[in-house]
Amino acid sequence: MNKKIILHAGLHKTASTSIQEALKSAHDELAQKRIAYPLLDINGNVASNHSFMMYSLFCNEPEKYHINQKWGYNTADKVKQLNDYYEQYLTNIINDKANDIVLISAEDLFSLDKSSLIKLKSFLEEKFNVSIEIVFYVRHLCDYLQSVIQQRVKDGGWKELLLSEIRHGHLGRVSDKISQFDDVFGKDSVKAYKYEDAIKYPGGIINHFLNNILSVDDIRFDDVKYNHSLSFESFAIHSKVNKKFPLYKDGVLSSERKHDDLHLVVNLPGVKFCLEQSFFDRCYTDLFEEFKFLNQRFDIEYAPKVCAGINKQETWSESTLSYLDMIIPSLSSLVQKEIIDLLRDQCVIYKDNDAEKAFNLIALAFKYRSSGPKIKSIYDEVFAKLNNNVVGEALHHG
Repeated sequence: MNKKIILHAGLHKTASTSIQEALKSAHDELAQKRIAYPLLDINGNVASNHSFMMYSLFCNEPEKYHINQKWGYNTADKVKQLNDYYEQYLTNIINDKANDIVLISAEDLFSLDKSSLIKLKSFLEEKFNVSIEIVFYVRHLCDYLQSVIQQRVKDGGWKELLLSEIRHGHLGRVSDKISQFDDVFGKDSVKAYKYEDAIKYPGGIINHFLNNILSVDDIRFDDVKYNHSLSFESFAIHSKVNKKFPLYKDGVLSSERKHDDLHLVVNLPGVKFCLEQSFFDRCYTDLFEEFKFLNQRFDIEYAPKVCAGINKQETWSESTLSYLDMIIPSLSSLVQKEIIDLLRDQCVIYKDNDAEKAFNLIALAFKYRSSGPKIKSIYDEVFAKLNNNVVGEALHHG
């Protein structure tokens, strides 16, 4: 029997991190079933996501891969040294006679172009006597795009840029990518599962993966999420900072920024992020052919998306502002400035309709920039308005 290579290729934002962390923890149990799940030692850290290895090995310009840049592998010589390590590691895993199945989970495979996929297939089939199976999870493309926008904002993008990319067709076009996998590996080797069904599976998507993709039914996990979405407020801060001070310039990390300069903002509590209903309506219309493709290719069907929206009165709550107050001193001066500016601007939005929320916003901004004349002026104005409201209520009830 030929050794089997299973390539779990995403899609992005379909709980890949949860699956990878679960497979990492089940590494030894899977090995007893002759299923190898590689655990890479990268810079002293054990990585469960194989995107780093697979994308670097098979993309056309690995020195421009953002992960390689982040880790300092940004020259041809450095990348060759890294990829030589990756290739030898992968070769050893596949050649190990203790394995019947080698499972690679790398959602960045979905971002490879056709020439890179051909290179991947040639490497696996010409060097090893293996069969190859490609598996995806797909989700409602409107939800997918919303989640992608959040992730891209985490990674340095901003709202307006990403919405523009969607309008110009640069995001959400999954049919071309899946068709490339069909062309290179053959339709019979490419399978897709509906994400929304998988998360409702007993025990969640991890157990769905084990049962339906690996045919393993005696390893069980609780349904755990490892990758949390941004709150509305966290998204606003990321987007503002990234728009004014882009993380990358011409593919190189900006000297004004650090990769992790917003990491304390990621977990900022607040209202669940959601784009406007108009986005979902336009998205479904623009991507109608993509939905049609998923239905025809995999018998996966989706209806138009209805969004509950964001209750702006619930944003910038006391718990959100308390968390910001706690982390602001630990942030870079650049990030501090942008957050204070945002608090000031949000105060202006609320000051005519919600004086208390406006005051909480400007009070925090004033605490960290008390010498700013604009903030001081707004602070005095809102403080007076809030006091007038209190006096008015007291007279009314008196």
